[in-house]
Amino acid sequence: MNRVLSRPIRLSAGLLLLLFVLAAGCSQDQTTQTETSPEPAMRVAVVDETRIFNESNAGLEGVKMLNALNQSLREELAAMQDAAQGNGTEEDVANFRAAVQRYQEITNNQQRALYDAVQEEYVAVLAEFRRANDIDVVFGQENALSYNPDVDITEEVIAALNSASVELPAIDPTEYSLAGTPAAEETVPAVTEESPEAAAEAPEAAEEAPADENATQPEAAEEPDAQNASGGNATE
Repeated sequence: MNRVLSRPIRLSAGLLLLLFVLAAGCSQDQTTQTETSPEPAMRVAVVDETRIFNESNAGLEGVKMLNALNQSLREELAAMQDAAQGNGTEEDVANFRAAVQRYQEITNNQQRALYDAVQEEYVAVLAEFRRANDIDVVFGQENALSYNPDVDITEEVIAALNSASVELPAIDPTEYSLAGTPAAEETVPAVTEESPEAAAEAPEAAEEAPADENATQPEAAEEPDAQNASGGNATE
């Protein structure tokens, strides 16, 4: 009797243990599934910055301003080149070389100023567009090896930038010149700036010996020579 009764008891205990194991396994699977549930996919966008600067209203206006400045400076540079060629003096050649360097400095500085103005507003517009459209990351097109065209937001960003107010630095071509100031002319502003003192010393200077006056004549005589040389080259 004991053997017959003990077997069902052992079977019942085994079944209970199996049920406990299965229940624990199911609970663990549910916990694992909950912990490893996929997060929302990251939203990524791509923008073509070259088009931003070449096609936006601010970028086009900046290019227009640079072209006007460039044309004005090139005309002046061409005239100085003509003076330096042919019968040009060493001074003409030196002035032309200095003008080329000055031309590069002016155009580079103005181009950088315009770029920075557009870039500042572009970054602000892009950040606002990203937040408004729940975009997590925006890549430049040059940094994306391959992407779905559907994530390209260049057109939308250009439209947003056109709606914004971009303050571009004013560029007046007439305010820029490539011509250097001769040394004889550089002394004139210094005298005019000290005009009160110069006026007070004028009577004393008038009483000085003529030799002092003759000492200044060679400097004044150099100016007509430079003018005649440039005038002769211009007619040729």
